[in-house]
Amino acid sequence: MEQLLREALRDAGTPDHRGTDLAQAVELIFRAYQNDDYQQRLEMVSEAIDLCPHCAEAYVCLAELTPSPEHASTLYRLGLKTAESTLGGEDRIAQYNGRFWAALETRAYMRARFGLALSLWATGQQDEALKHCRKLLQLNPGDNQGVRYLLCSYYCELGRDARLQRLLDAYPEDQSAEWLFARALLDFRREGDVPRARRSLRKAHRNNPHVVQYLLGNRELRPDTSSFVQRGHETEAIAYVNHFISGWRNSPGALTWVRKTLRIEVAGAPATRRPVSLRHLIERVRALPRQADEVWQIEMQRTAITTAGEQGESQPWTLLISCPTTEELLHMEVLASQRPKPREVLALLLEVMLSPGEGRPRRPGRIQVRRKTFLNQWKKRLETLQIRGEWCARLEHYEAMWTWLQKVARFSESSVGDMEARLAEMSELPQEFDEVWQADARRLATWVTEEGVPQRPMGALVASATHNMILAQRVGLDETLGQLLWEAVLAALLSPAVGPPHLPGMIEVTSQEFRELLDHRLGPLGVECRVEPQLDRLDFIYSELESGLSASERMPALIDTPGVCLEQVGGFFDAAANFYRRQPWRQVWGDKPMVIQCDRFQTSRWYGVVMGQSGMTLGLALYEDLDVLRCVLRQEPGADRRHAGLSIMYGEPFEISVRDLDAAEKNHWPIAAPEGYPIIVRMNPGMAIRPPLSWELELAEACLRAIPCFVRREVRTAARMMVPTANGDLDLEVAWLDS
Repeated sequence: MEQLLREALRDAGTPDHRGTDLAQAVELIFRAYQNDDYQQRLEMVSEAIDLCPHCAEAYVCLAELTPSPEHASTLYRLGLKTAESTLGGEDRIAQYNGRFWAALETRAYMRARFGLALSLWATGQQDEALKHCRKLLQLNPGDNQGVRYLLCSYYCELGRDARLQRLLDAYPEDQSAEWLFARALLDFRREGDVPRARRSLRKAHRNNPHVVQYLLGNRELRPDTSSFVQRGHETEAIAYVNHFISGWRNSPGALTWVRKTLRIEVAGAPATRRPVSLRHLIERVRALPRQADEVWQIEMQRTAITTAGEQGESQPWTLLISCPTTEELLHMEVLASQRPKPREVLALLLEVMLSPGEGRPRRPGRIQVRRKTFLNQWKKRLETLQIRGEWCARLEHYEAMWTWLQKVARFSESSVGDMEARLAEMSELPQEFDEVWQADARRLATWVTEEGVPQRPMGALVASATHNMILAQRVGLDETLGQLLWEAVLAALLSPAVGPPHLPGMIEVTSQEFRELLDHRLGPLGVECRVEPQLDRLDFIYSELESGLSASERMPALIDTPGVCLEQVGGFFDAAANFYRRQPWRQVWGDKPMVIQCDRFQTSRWYGVVMGQSGMTLGLALYEDLDVLRCVLRQEPGADRRHAGLSIMYGEPFEISVRDLDAAEKNHWPIAAPEGYPIIVRMNPGMAIRPPLSWELELAEACLRAIPCFVRREVRTAARMMVPTANGDLDLEVAWLDS
């Protein structure tokens, strides 16, 4: 474009310096920009410098070809100095203030200064980068280069709110995603969740609804490679999030606020079933004993058990596996709202054989279905297991089980108001003095999204331990556990799922709070209430209910890992919260590896990289193999699949195991931010993951405590530290890889 403009000016009779060495060098650089071949472009730049060493455009072009930001900043400085000299020095440059971009001879100066700001930021020289950006806007307030968007992202990331406010006010007519979302973020950081901030966010969202999908991770963010950005479209959203995600992640609670305010659903289930190998499952099932005379029935259909606002096609599929031979319900699971594929259902069926709800692991002799697609796709695999597949128009045992479950659901949905109105009836109910009920309420191991906020529903169950029957169940979001428990007991007394209304002799509960709540209401009626630390029957029912309501978690809970004690997990949470609050990614610019030496363990040398400079992922990666780390840093294809080490990241509460979440809440483990829940996985080659072993968790805790101190040191020498952990002090030596 600039080349065409120069030619147009020449055609109009404007004097130029076409015959000079500088003009010829600039023309050569323009042609180099149009050449896609890296080597040829480099040769053309070298030729231009040989032709005219004072060609600033050549140094700018060369800097753009340089992968190292340190080297690039040197070239940009040289280009800036050369352009400044060509323009006649600082005094002459001042005459262009306010109209700098209009003069073609200033373009090399502007590009060199803009590139220098970028490279300085990449090397951690933030204040100097900001000065160059502000100088560019002073010279050219019209901002043909888009410097204000770069400066805006820097202010958002650093939390320079006063500077950000002045910058936004300087361009009040700007309706770009950068400007509107920056105003929303600024309002939230200054005032929190107030009407003004919500209005700003909704205005930004109306302007470009694609932004929040990438901001919240509902869509996979790809690098910003588009040469053309269209306002209101995905190209603008991708460009915005690539440059501004750090500012949002470094504002605790901001992303959670966005989801809640705009009621953005979490993409997919917060916890999804891990992919399984059918071949591996079949090999394991083949080793099980075969019950030749046993028949299983399997079927699925839309369920009426939904959250508020769900209807029609949003209702999930419920799958039941029953055994008519033993008259048992082997498994119930609420699946996704999309129809599960036959392969997924088969995998689940095989898992139930390995771990059925009733009885020992086994293979049945026959599987009965009423979906021919299941038989067509399962036939060969079932034959391998010596299981005969049968199609049946009706599955009577399955249908009986389904009818019973619906009856329980209907009773559980009885209006609380209706039952409260019938309280007077309780004094007239007959009482079975020898009957013992068990009642409990707890948070379920699943998540639902209510008004854009993922929440864990609560469930209350009442069962007759004497007659081994479920009498009532309740599920809720807004009640307290005590309130939900009382509603379930009311339903069991007045509208039981099985049998006529009556009073038991005793109700067992798990806490003193629950005992006092029920005793106050039922004690005068002669019902005794007693605290039992464990209610075996209810524990079993809850485990079945939770396995049905929630898909398998991504990773087993840390507190359930063999050899890992509760105190150790608490120590990890404490260290992770401290790491998050101290934000070491602000002190480490670029991927600067460090060496961590710890002689206590068999793997004594590790290579660590602090994650978070780009804002995409915050945390710490620990590699065992230096060559693999270097391949990852060079972004070589397939490098991630060779990764062997530990990854510590942060997410929202629904991203960690619910058992770890419950333990954190119960033991008051610190969490640094709504998006600061720690996640740790052991990565093995091939992208296989598992929970960390006890010694790996100890190492991770020590590194999380030591590295924020190490990166703040002004000297670059190695540091030897005695780091406290839950298992005792750990001796670490940390050094930068190049020291």
